Amino acid sequence: SSSFFSIIVSGIEEVVSKNDYNLFLRCSNEDAFLEKKYLLELNESKNSGFIIIAGANSFMNLDIFKNIAQKIPLVVVDIFLGEIPADYIFSDDEKGAYDAVKHLIELGHNQILHLAGPKNHSTAVLRLQGYQKALKEKNIAIDEELIRETDWHLEKGYYETKKFFISNKK
Repeated sequence: SSSFFSIIVSGIEEVVSKNDYNLFLRCSNEDAFLEKKYLLELNESKNSGFIIIAGANSFMNLDIFKNIAQKIPLVVVDIFLGEIPADYIFSDDEKGAYDAVKHLIELGHNQILHLAGPKNHSTAVLRLQGYQKALKEKNIAIDEELIRETDWHLEKGYYETKKFFISNKK
């Protein structure tokens, strides 16, 4: 549902088709059980490689990822899956959060709300570290009330932000 992912898939499709490969696309929508079903299906067929845009619940399928990575090349996008031997592609989430917060501080803001993703998601952990690093550098105390755990959906972010402003008058 994110334009971020559609851009990635479009780029993959372009390269795959230029090199006479076929792209089999499955979308699990962060459902670990559906992801497992798809991984097992695709693992049974003859594939030259896998590109996985991992999700917050992909950790439930680490054994399948390990099995795949032992047989064919595996590329994991957007999240680090720990000990899985794969090539990884992801942005520098810590630096991105750090730069954004530093910019807001330079504009004179010192109470900055951080909408953190799921705690078990490497992207969320790194972004939180960047947020905290920028605050510490400027000697701004980290206020736990300004850190709100959310998921990656716009609606949840909106809800948490609204809830914060309704419950906090500062």
